[in-house]
Amino acid sequence: MAIVLTVLTIVAALRGTWSPCGRSVLSTVTPVAERARGSSFPVTAVAFVAGATVGGAMLGGATAALASLVDIAAPAAAPRHIAVLALVAVCVAADARIGGLRLPDHPRQVDARWVTRYRPWVYGWGFGVQIGTGVATYVMTNAMYAMIAAGALLAGPAGALVLCTLFGLTRGATVLLGAWATTPRRLQALHAGLERTDGTSLVAAMAIQLLVVAVCAAQLPWSAATWVLEAVACALAAACVVRVRAMRPAAALP
Repeated sequence: MAIVLTVLTIVAALRGTWSPCGRSVLSTVTPVAERARGSSFPVTAVAFVAGATVGGAMLGGATAALASLVDIAAPAAAPRHIAVLALVAVCVAADARIGGLRLPDHPRQVDARWVTRYRPWVYGWGFGVQIGTGVATYVMTNAMYAMIAAGALLAGPAGALVLCTLFGLTRGATVLLGAWATTPRRLQALHAGLERTDGTSLVAAMAIQLLVVAVCAAQLPWSAATWVLEAVACALAAACVVRVRAMRPAAALP
């Protein structure tokens, strides 16, 4: 389960790159843009990654507090797995828009005006902290919520802190994609690549959530109720596949 939760965390973080906020950062913090402002891309990028890691740790502190409350309640392993299975099933169903289900996506971007008001390391750090928390800007996949739920219920306080800090670090490291954009043409190619792979990244986020559902179901002792949960998981996976096939033509839209 630890490996599955780690992959879930990384995929949830990477999916944020396709958000309007993520794309904006990849246009704002690039060698070309930083050079035009008379600043250094490495300095701004390092500040961004550091800030995002701190933002992830902040989220981790809150998730660890939830995990501590779960530990105090001391439910057995089976109820925890059932709770995670149910919560993640809702998350992936919302990602697939099954039945029109949607979870809050917080449509907010970082303030681009900071680049003209503050020093590079300040706006780099500030942008990073906001994006690293995962919930202060656009939530592009409900795998974000799935990570928080699974971390609080299954990982324990220390594990939840590690997972969320990893989320922030991974989310921040995506700014390094901009290091390749040393010319306007390369920057355009970078964003064109994001357009082409938008749908693929969403499918990956849904797939890892389905894997979490499957692993949780496999952890439960065999009973009639378990068979029902397994059937629900299979039905959810089938519905997601059908939905993904239907949404693919429009997947590249923001």
